[in-house]
Amino acid sequence: MHPNYFKPDPSILDEMNISGDDTFIILRFISWGASHDIKLKGIERGKELEFVKSLERYGSVFITSEGKLDKKLEKHRITIPPEKIHSLLYYADLYIGEGGTMATEAAILGTPAIHIESTSKGIATGEFTGNFLELRDKYGLLYFYPDQDQALEKAISILEDKNSKNEWRKRRERLLKDKIDVTAWMVDFIERYPESFYEYKRQEKK
Repeated sequence: MHPNYFKPDPSILDEMNISGDDTFIILRFISWGASHDIKLKGIERGKELEFVKSLERYGSVFITSEGKLDKKLEKHRITIPPEKIHSLLYYADLYIGEGGTMATEAAILGTPAIHIESTSKGIATGEFTGNFLELRDKYGLLYFYPDQDQALEKAISILEDKNSKNEWRKRRERLLKDKIDVTAWMVDFIERYPESFYEYKRQEKK
């Protein structure tokens, strides 16, 4: 997702019949079949259609889902190649859903991101996730909630603010200034090893 390596492809907008002025939202449903999802929950099943209709008041809703959808929601499902999803995320006005990885990706691309997931005790899982906490508390790029009602309230406040996307881009720039290019660091470390190892050890002692 670093701008040194990722360049969003604007042709995805034409492919999705989206104009530059259109507001659109990406909504993610996961299957909850992974081992790390045991005893966790997200958007209440049976209320997905109601949730989508609430979001549709503010723009087009595109759904990416790991499992089956209600027939009334299938028209919202996107079937683009996986390598194009990050370009779509970059141009989206909001990402909201159960996928934590995609929420993080949206956030570091400068797209408002909301993650919905809770423990069996009703606590948002983001409260136990270091990168989520930093993206929320330090940069204001990602928000997380234990249920769809709280998440929807935040989503509406973001969508009603026409300056949200510009603000998130600025927040992303602050994030990029604070962080190193990890890929460049790894290449440098490997190519200059073992000299690089001792160099970084000396820096640690300063």
